Amino acid sequence: MEHDRYANSVLLNTFIIKKKRCRVYFHRGTLIWETEKPPY
Repeated sequence: MEHDRYANSVLLNTFIIKKKRCRVYFHRGTLIWETEKPPY
């Protein structure tokens, strides 16, 4: 896991849209929406 990358952020939610895992987290006063690449 990439703990250093998220050391100063708060993970708000993770969910799956159309088989893509998405993350929303709050980092240094900014909301960040991130979509993980599928592993296949």
